[in-house]
Amino acid sequence: MELSRRDRNRMVAFFDDPEVAHATKISDTEADDDFWRRYQAFVRSARRQCG
Repeated sequence: MELSRRDRNRMVAFFDDPEVAHATKISDTEADDDFWRRYQAFVRSARRQCG
């Protein structure tokens, strides 16, 4: 699973400010929900590949 450039840029903000990740996770917008699903799939894939 790879994230788009836009998703990767958005994810970088999580490292700069963890509150951004939290706000995205609890957001009620469909766009944020879609992003969060893609992000979680990416995390699961990275964990499987990296052990």
